[in-house]
Amino acid sequence: MVGTVAAPYQVLQSHTICANVTLLRFIPLISIAGPLTEPKEDGTARSVLDVLAQVLPPDLQGEAVAAKYFLRQLEAGNCIVLLDGLDEVATEAEFRSVVRAIESMAVKYGHNQFLLTSREAGWRGGVGTDFSTFYVSDLTDIQVNAFIESWYDAVEKNAVIGRLEDEGNAERKERKRRAVRRASELKSALKENIGIRRLATNPMLLSIIALVHRSLATLPRERAKLYSECTK
Repeated sequence: MVGTVAAPYQVLQSHTICANVTLLRFIPLISIAGPLTEPKEDGTARSVLDVLAQVLPPDLQGEAVAAKYFLRQLEAGNCIVLLDGLDEVATEAEFRSVVRAIESMAVKYGHNQFLLTSREAGWRGGVGTDFSTFYVSDLTDIQVNAFIESWYDAVEKNAVIGRLEDEGNAERKERKRRAVRRASELKSALKENIGIRRLATNPMLLSIIALVHRSLATLPRERAKLYSECTK
């Protein structure tokens, strides 16, 4: 939640981006929507800061120093506030409470950067016009291939037991060959299946496709079977 400030208000519809930050606190709106509908003891509406403890790590929940820290950083204008999934807020009452809290926070702490994400289908009028709206484009073929290559490279690195620095030359070469081979297999599978290839232009679905491919060592030929594997 704390980091370098750029343009103040943004809406990113469909997916989320991250920034280089000194401390990142990701706020899923669905997790604070309920508490925001409940007024405080004095009858006033709750703010995002009032319910921030809901998304803090367990060892920080209930710690007054944590809330004070974020308040100081917001007042100093040092924050990037990442608010994810406005479309996932279920009821209309919760939606109105969340939008009010976001708009209020953006006005009160206007020297910070606010980034709100939502799918178009669940936008429902969204937040005020002070927020600029951006749309995530589908991935190009080059981007899909680059993602797959980077993904399998990261997976193989993550599978290394111990430190990468201690990996022998032979093991490193074999790991890299394995990553290249698996990435090539997935890219070939997508070329052969146009239906699933269309799904791969969506970054989230491409991540799931890669997970299914790694798990099964292949891809289902039909979308329905792919969806079935995704839910397991």
